[in-house]
Amino acid sequence: MAYVFALLDPVTAVARFFFPQGQSVLEDPATGSATAGLGGWWLAMGRALPCRLEIAQGEQAARPSTLYLQVHEAGTIAVGGDVIELGRGSAVPPVPGACMVSRATCCEPVRTLSMPCAVRKD
Repeated sequence: MAYVFALLDPVTAVARFFFPQGQSVLEDPATGSATAGLGGWWLAMGRALPCRLEIAQGEQAARPSTLYLQVHEAGTIAVGGDVIELGRGSAVPPVPGACMVSRATCCEPVRTLSMPCAVRKD
């Protein structure tokens, strides 16, 4: 899988998400979970907060979509768009020290991520 993006200005980005299916590589026109990952990248890179981005995706796949990303000063990530919500949940990191990057180092504690699980309306 590959999620690529470009910041066009301080509030606008364009993104594409590619994934394998059998012998092919397909493109997803609207990927909320990858957009949330962009929020995590924003935090990891120490970029200015709060962040509000409007992200265009799917134009090259002839299914243009708009997603909205907010990264709050508290480190929470919110993703929105024109979707049908299928579920909702949270991801909580394991006990500190349990996330092993290698045998010698541990991950820093990660903030809780809460976002709806959704699909694009067609």
